[in-house]
Amino acid sequence: IIDEKNEDILKNAIKVLNDIIKSYPENADFYNALAYIYGENNDYNNALQCYDEALRIEPNNVNIMLKKADLYHSMGLDSKEQDVLKQVEKINPKKAEYYRLIHSYQ
Repeated sequence: IIDEKNEDILKNAIKVLNDIIKSYPENADFYNALAYIYGENNDYNNALQCYDEALRIEPNNVNIMLKKADLYHSMGLDSKEQDVLKQVEKINPKKAEYYRLIHSYQ
């Protein structure tokens, strides 16, 4: 539950990250952090856009790929989740295996 105080904190965090991104547009970590905030607040479209931008900057970043897969999982988009996992498998098969193992118990 987001009350008014938490909503203000959330809006401020999004504003701060967007300001930082303006100064450092090629830093995937800031897009990744912003995507996480959006995803945790069910703003899936913005979260996916941020993950896509982070992956444009660091296309082989398995951790970002797994977070994007997890977002698809949360959205119930299993085929898209699996597509991302196939990409992860090409780069780091063990991480894809661990992800599947963890999600098999959820």
